[in-house]
Amino acid sequence: IAGGAWFGAVLKGSRSSALVAMGLPRLASYASLAKLMGMVILIPAGFQIADFPGAVVGYALSDVLPYVAAVWASRGVGLGALGVDARFSLWFAVTSVAGWGVVQVMTSWGYAPWSQCLGVFLVDTLLWLPLLLPMWREVKMLFARKS
Repeated sequence: IAGGAWFGAVLKGSRSSALVAMGLPRLASYASLAKLMGMVILIPAGFQIADFPGAVVGYALSDVLPYVAAVWASRGVGLGALGVDARFSLWFAVTSVAGWGVVQVMTSWGYAPWSQCLGVFLVDTLLWLPLLLPMWREVKMLFARKS
């Protein structure tokens, strides 16, 4: 589900927001239509293949379709950035594996689930921090200019 949310909320969301900001909400709405079509097709198909776990996978996969639709719509108006999406997606995969590793190690050492959640939070925050700090500086500069 987290992988689907990465595509559906983070990557698609930024492209859809850019399209709306450009005055093209109709193009951004194609992503919502793709999500609906994906859910209607993939959730029942997943359920047929593997019962409830398959339906969950179908739901997660239905978040990839809106991203594809948003990429298609945004490329038509000159918004590329697939390289940025790929780089952040790779980093998302790396940090996901790191979080999974933290859980495996902490489970084998007998830590409680709440402390495992804290461990994953700390490791993932430290891993994302170098990418987010430059963005934070830019946001602060933008707010400083407006005031």
